[in-house]
Amino acid sequence: MKSFTGKYPAIWQIDVEVDAASLLEEFLSVYADRYEKVYAKNDDWKGVTVFSKGSNLNLDELPELKKLVGNFGEKNIVGITYFNLAADSTLHEHRDMNGNLLFGILRVHVPLKTNDQAFMFIEREKYHLPVGTAWILDTSGLHALANGALGNRIHLVMDIKKGSKTLKHFPKYTASVVLHLLRFFFIVFSKVLRDIFANPKSLIKRFKDKVQEFIK
Repeated sequence: MKSFTGKYPAIWQIDVEVDAASLLEEFLSVYADRYEKVYAKNDDWKGVTVFSKGSNLNLDELPELKKLVGNFGEKNIVGITYFNLAADSTLHEHRDMNGNLLFGILRVHVPLKTNDQAFMFIEREKYHLPVGTAWILDTSGLHALANGALGNRIHLVMDIKKGSKTLKHFPKYTASVVLHLLRFFFIVFSKVLRDIFANPKSLIKRFKDKVQEFIK
């Protein structure tokens, strides 16, 4: 695992063997017609969730995915989703609670279909993730997506927790990592304070949703 001596990047490439062509073919044959909107305000951002916390991880229909999951250990997988970003579209800047290092979870991105105009912006730095590679994203970092007109972009995304097979993918708590997480904590704290006064009903609903997700 690389050590971070400068600014915490929130995304880094990992050494995992990926057969992107087989994974894409498998996905298209089983799940291509099951896309659902991920974000209500964006018709161009859709996904297919294969596994989430509280459900059974059954990969019998997806043997290629099962091989990839074996690199991380099935018991360390928290969620698996295929995400599709349409051509000539974007996804706004945001941070996520899922795939968030502060809670001991990281997100694995495996590009299955992409093009030279497809980019991720992590902490406002521009990244192109090529097919056949694997990357770790800490979703506490500010991130956004942009895709040009050349075609849609499909990523396989897995949230992983710490375990014997995943520990090497987690960063050590260097000064830059700790500062990054402290910054994220204060961002969340300030938004909670804001919502207590400005929109308490929304805050209560989100809290209840998280409690339900945790106890599943």
